[in-house]
Parts: sequence; structure tokens; C-alpha cells
Amino acid sequence: MAEATKRKPISERLAQVITMGRDKGRLTYDELNHLLPSDVASPEEIDELLTLLGKENIEIVDKPAASGSRLEEREEKEQREEEAEPVEVGQLDDPVKMYLRQMGQISLLTREQELTLAKKIEAAELAYRDAVLRVKIARREILRLTDILIEGGLNPEEYSKDDPNLKREELVEQLVHLRKRLRKARSKTRARKVIEAYHLTIKAIEWLIGQVQRVLRAAQASKYRR
Repeated sequence: MAEATKRKPISERLAQVITMGRDKGRLTYDELNHLLPSDVASPEEIDELLTLLGKENIEIVDKPAASGSRLEEREEKEQREEEAEPVEVGQLDDPVKMYLRQMGQISLLTREQELTLAKKIEAAELAYRDAVLRVKIARREILRLTDILIEGGLNPEEYSKDDPNLKREELVEQLVHLRKRLRKARSKTRARKVIEAYHLTIKAIEWLIGQVQRVLRAAQASKYRR
């Protein structure tokens, strides 16, 4: 049976963790494990937790903070030395604790670094998409994919992304219209404009690559049989 209520955002479920971290300025791995709600266990949620702690400038350390500046300096030095050494699996019997420790050793990206990385990923995705759509059989395979999506063989919402507010029936009607336009397109330029109107997702591009590979394997096998 479906859950009666929607799960609260992770920031609300981790309010106790954030509050204690703000008060102390740091948390130990043992404290973090103790405070973690039982429903927070996936890598994605733990990554989100580490991001929240980083934004609040809350450190994750192995041991509680000692009193006295010299003791604190010595503890920080020991911590840095320990982090430089490889951690053996046997040292950490709790998988979550081991994951948190390893993730805590990786510096979070700044906002500028995130934007730069996002732009590089977007540029690579566009180049990847463009290379696939330039293949000669791309148009034929897109028409075949369109038939499959319209007939319900695959979920059209996973392969053609335009307006997220479109209902599935409306998206299918749009695909029917695009299929008609693509079949009528005479020039490569016209066909490319129609294909762009499909707003094919990465999943669709990967499907096309699979079909291209299938055709190439069949051609190669046919060549060897001669």
C-alpha cells in the first residue's frame, strides 16, 4: 500500500543533526551515526546531508574537541595525518560510518566550480547528441522509435522531453505530428529541425546508439558470410 503521507524533506528530518552541529561547530562520526534517522541511509541522502553540513560550516571529525588551544591544534594535526593514511575496511564495521568518513575527506565544490562543471557536462552532452544525430541512419531509427513510443512499447515521457506539464496523451499526439513532419522532410536541414523539435532525452540517444551498433554488427556479419 502506498505511503499515506509524503516524506518530509531531508533538511527537516535532519533538523536535530543540523542544530547540534551548529551549536558545537563540529560533529564526530559516532554522534552523526547516533543522530541519523533510520530512514536516511541511501548514498544520495548521505551526500545531501554532507552538503547541508558543509553549507553550515559544520566539520565531521573522529574525536570530540579537546579543551585548550594546544590540544585542539594537536588533535587537528593527528586528524590530518590519519586522513592521509588509507582506511582499511576492518577499521570501520559500520558501512554508513565508513562512507561518511571517506566522503568527509573529499572537499565540496564551490558554487563557481559547480557552475563550471555543469557547463562542461552540458557542452559534452550536446556534442554527444550532435554526433549521434549526424549518423545517416539516425532519421530512420528515430521514426522507428517514434512508432514504438506511439504504440506504447516504451514510455514516451522517458524518451521525448519538451513541456513537463504535457500529459502523456498530449505528448503522444505531438509525436504523431512530428512523425508526419519528419516523413515529409526532404532536405537534411529540414529533417534536422524536426528532429530537434523531438527534444530527445539522453535515454533516447542511447537507444539510437544501440540501434546503430546493431546495424553495424549485422553489416559486419553479412560481410563475413560472403
